[in-house]
Amino acid sequence: MRKFHHVAFEVNDLEAELVGQDVLIAPNSPSPGVRVAFIVHNGAPIEFLEITSE
Repeated sequence: MRKFHHVAFEVNDLEAELVGQDVLIAPNSPSPGVRVAFIVHNGAPIEFLEITSE
C-alpha cells in the first residue's frame, strides 16, 4: 500500500468496522499496540487503524 495514496481512519473496533466490507488486506499488527486493515470503497483503498492498549 505504500505505492498508493489512501485515507486512514482511526476506529475503536476494527472487527466491527470490517463487517460487510470488501476487505483488501486482512487485520494485522504492524507494530505492538496497533492493528490495521484495508478495505476497498468505491474503488479506493481505505485503511482502518485501531490503537490497542497492548
